[in-house]
Amino acid sequence: NLFCVSFFFSVICYLFSFHYIIIGKKTARQARKSAYQTMKSSWKNFARRYLLFLLKSLLIGAVIILGTFVLLFGTAVMMERYTPVSFRFVITFITILLLGIADLYMMLFTPFQVMELTRIYESYTEEDEGEILFPKKRKHPFMIAVVAAFILFDVGISFLSDREFDTMFPKVDQTEIIVHRAGGTLGNENTVYGLEQAIAVGAMASEIDVQRTKDGYYILNHDHTFQRLAGDSRTSEEMTLSEIKQLRVPAYNSLLGEEQEFATLDEILDAAEGRIHLYIEMKGATADEQMAEDLYRRVSERKMLDEVTFISLSYPMISYMETEHPDAVTGYLCYASLGELAELPADELILEEEIATPENIEKIHQAGKRVSVWTVNQAVSRVRFFARNADAIITDEAEDSMEFRKLLRDLCGSDPGVQLFDEETADLIRVLFRVLFVWWP
Repeated sequence: NLFCVSFFFSVICYLFSFHYIIIGKKTARQARKSAYQTMKSSWKNFARRYLLFLLKSLLIGAVIILGTFVLLFGTAVMMERYTPVSFRFVITFITILLLGIADLYMMLFTPFQVMELTRIYESYTEEDEGEILFPKKRKHPFMIAVVAAFILFDVGISFLSDREFDTMFPKVDQTEIIVHRAGGTLGNENTVYGLEQAIAVGAMASEIDVQRTKDGYYILNHDHTFQRLAGDSRTSEEMTLSEIKQLRVPAYNSLLGEEQEFATLDEILDAAEGRIHLYIEMKGATADEQMAEDLYRRVSERKMLDEVTFISLSYPMISYMETEHPDAVTGYLCYASLGELAELPADELILEEEIATPENIEKIHQAGKRVSVWTVNQAVSRVRFFARNADAIITDEAEDSMEFRKLLRDLCGSDPGVQLFDEETADLIRVLFRVLFVWWP
């Protein structure tokens, strides 16, 4: 935060550096010095004038967008009432057109801002040449052709939506909830108690982190050491199971919960069997072929292969499991990507939020694989990936996510037993979700 504040004030102090270089024909060093002196002596005047410009710009943008919406919506209602055009065509056309207007406004904001800053700069310097003159208005055939092409494109998409509405604007109904670190904020992380809480709220699955101990057992712990949770700086491979069992995991909220002991893999499998799916992450320095073999054997002996997904940040681990045990379900945790994600040999791709784009999700689905996104804790992110129809999200906020998903399902009319709005309003909400969070991410 301190860095961000410092960077912001540095930008303001040297805001006119480029003006002094380009218009004032100064060197970079001279320009920085002049920009600083100008802002130091005129910052109050600058703040007033620039904030006034921002306010005017926002008001103009709001008036344009709201005015256009009211005009188009009124026209659409009349069209739908007196012509055979369907409501789905109308709302798609309006939404895409408004999106285009909003994009155009945002594109024009930057050049107009530069012009305003230049006006302010010229008023502070001897290079003042008065107001920047706008060129005389001329007809622009190219721009007219672009606008006409956009309108035709909008009409085409709208006609298509009328026929393939459920495909273009799917209901929010398929994204499952996977609880991060066993129970997320519901309970102590990576413990049996946390897992029990995830089961209690009805989550589809729970993600856990597994590491090997010094004496060959498998214990749940996310970090490289036990320092954050239990105040012990040793790693799992430096400790025996009995030593780790003496440590305690604090509750997420120490005022509402009690400390719990670190869980073993076998304890978690006992608690999960037949009740919840497990995403077992092969974690840390002990994530090797021995771990892959040991985990596969334990799960296979319990006949729980269909209740477990083996996941890892290590691609060689997933590749090994795919090669040696093709009957195991695998998931690759992907931070960044180059090339075609869908071609990776894993049954499921678990994407970090930034790379979980609509294009990547669509390509992976076309390859017949599942897509999950991690770690999705913010409300706006939940809406984004529910709207993009990811197969699952991994979250610490399991209960809130499930309630939020139910609300979105009800708004979109996904549940036939719940009708908050009429069909037309539900269709409009589906269009808005898709356009705002998929087409305009």
